[in-house]
Amino acid sequence: MTTPLHEQLDQLQSKVGLLIGSLMASRQKNADLRKRIELLEQENRNLRRKVDKGQEQVNQMLQQWFPELNEEQEQRNGHA
Repeated sequence: MTTPLHEQLDQLQSKVGLLIGSLMASRQKNADLRKRIELLEQENRNLRRKVDKGQEQVNQMLQQWFPELNEEQEQRNGHA
């Protein structure tokens, strides 16, 4: 061996330290991404509720303004 054992151990310790640092950073990034995903999922659910409510309101207005559309739809469903 050309390199003394203690130097090899020092090099190995440095590499292990770098790997531990990378692992910790990766875990933190993973945790941050999970939080971001949870926030986006919640935002998506909220937006979906708003869209559904808006669609319901539009349907109610259409039924009030054009009751014949509702009657035609019921007739189509009855014959289908």
